[in-house]
Amino acid sequence: MMRFVKSVYHGWWILGGAVVAQFVSASIGFMAAGVFLEPLVEDLRIQVWQFALAVATANALGGVAVFVLGPMVDQIGPRRIMLFGAIFGSVGLAGLSMQSTFWQFFLLQGMSSALGWTLFGPLVINATLTKWFIARRGWALALGSTGVSFAGLITPVSMTIVVDSVGWRAGYLVMA
Repeated sequence: MMRFVKSVYHGWWILGGAVVAQFVSASIGFMAAGVFLEPLVEDLRIQVWQFALAVATANALGGVAVFVLGPMVDQIGPRRIMLFGAIFGSVGLAGLSMQSTFWQFFLLQGMSSALGWTLFGPLVINATLTKWFIARRGWALALGSTGVSFAGLITPVSMTIVVDSVGWRAGYLVMA
């Protein structure tokens, strides 16, 4: 009986962590990009296509990285991978707040999204949920994925307020 209670207790923590991780990864990965577009393009004097190229390239690199990441999740587990993702994401976002040229923006966008977002994003979370929840796997995946929906509701509005109030550099620091 005690083993069952402990399993349920840990399951709720894993599910809550999945919601938070999905929220953060979706916010960094794609929900907040549009908020930074206009002020960053104006301040750095770059073209909109350059901004879009950096964001799209980072997301594409993340898509390629999952082929390497998938087997790693099975071998070493999600904790270390997610820790490195959080570090890369935070350092990349902090760097984005201080950058001043297109090539710096391009590299730091890649660090925060391609490495950060991918290493603690849906691939790692969904693999963990499917291993932990056997009987109620669909329910756990659905509930764990609500973080993505919350990111779509909360992040653009809150980050618009931050960027409009204190600027895009502070906005990247808040996200970091």
